Amino acid sequence: MTDYGKEFGLTQQAAWNRPARIEDAEPLRIRVPASGRLRQASDLLIDQLRAIDNRRLIQGPLTRLSPALLRKVAEAIRDVLDFPDD
Repeated sequence: MTDYGKEFGLTQQAAWNRPARIEDAEPLRIRVPASGRLRQASDLLIDQLRAIDNRRLIQGPLTRLSPALLRKVAEAIRDVLDFPDD
């Protein structure tokens, strides 16, 4: 941590670490392989879902998920949010 922010009267700071690559962390993380404009494999953080404004998606999606991966993501969301199975 640094003294950054004291000049603005900030009294608290936060420090973030880059998330480690975690293998076998399902259902909280689902690995998405690199494809399309997604240049490196990435993790979907199922417990950190967010809604965003569609206007932010001006260049379209980075990649498209396969039907099998979409089913895995849907199942993980149901598990984490404790939704009943279909």
